[in-house]
Amino acid sequence: MKLRDKGMLAALLGTVALALYTYFSAEPEVAEPVMHQQKSAPPPAKPSTRHETGHSSAVIAIQVLKSRDAEEEKTAMLFSGKTQLAAAKKAPRPPPPPPPVAPPLPFIYLGAQTNDGKVKVYLGRGEEVFIVSEGSVFARDYKLKAVEPQTLTLLYLPLGQIQQLTTGASN
Repeated sequence: MKLRDKGMLAALLGTVALALYTYFSAEPEVAEPVMHQQKSAPPPAKPSTRHETGHSSAVIAIQVLKSRDAEEEKTAMLFSGKTQLAAAKKAPRPPPPPPPVAPPLPFIYLGAQTNDGKVKVYLGRGEEVFIVSEGSVFARDYKLKAVEPQTLTLLYLPLGQIQQLTTGASN
């Protein structure tokens, strides 16, 4: 047994011993509710009409209330979010995303065959070969709209977009 393994074993045994010690020796602590005593209201002020400054108590009370209202308004404005709304209104909206576009054609032109005036086109996608004629739907998402000597016109059905595939034919 290597020294490292012995150290790991000692640490494991120490951890187990500490866990067993705390499990068997600790008494469960129970949380008990705490009763809060309400503070009594301050004694009412003695009714007096004049203070040392010569103002009546009603005037001083109004001044105190006004200053308190001003502080509350500042606090309310701090959390109102009006500045964030103004900044959001001023920020220009990002341009809308571009409209969806059909994926590039996954087909290659393999050839064509004409029988009795009908053209059959051979298209390849990976190891698949599709034999299609005008108006037929193939590969679930494509429809052959038109066959011309140098191009095939395909309709991508999910978006209704027309795509063209060049045949490379010189006819």
